[in-house]
Amino acid sequence: MVNIYEEEKKPAPMGLVVVGYLSALFFPILGFVLGIVCCLKERPKHGVLIILLNIVAAIVGYCVITALEA
Repeated sequence: MVNIYEEEKKPAPMGLVVVGYLSALFFPILGFVLGIVCCLKERPKHGVLIILLNIVAAIVGYCVITALEA
């Protein structure tokens, strides 16, 4: 039986996934938000990978900035 009151989740377009990966590398806050959006749009695998890439890129960026200041 189909429930007409439930919203049907549509998968995130691949363009959103690609922009999510790129922004995870270059714009960490935006990448984190797009990772969450991908998780909510039935692409949880890509969403989690975008968030993890975002965290790794932020750590590497922090290490590079602190190494340049020393």
